[in-house]
Amino acid sequence: MRKRNPQIHVRIPEEVKAWLENSARENERTMNSEVVFQLKWAIENRKESK
Repeated sequence: MRKRNPQIHVRIPEEVKAWLENSARENERTMNSEVVFQLKWAIENRKESK
């Protein structure tokens, strides 16, 4: 049986959603994959700036 990742539900402003949709399309990712990518990128870059 495959283990599922935890899920969260988040309310975001329309302009953020539009940006994510555009970014996902440009990067040929699903919306979910784009959100995960952007969050991981932000975490990594925060570590580097400290």
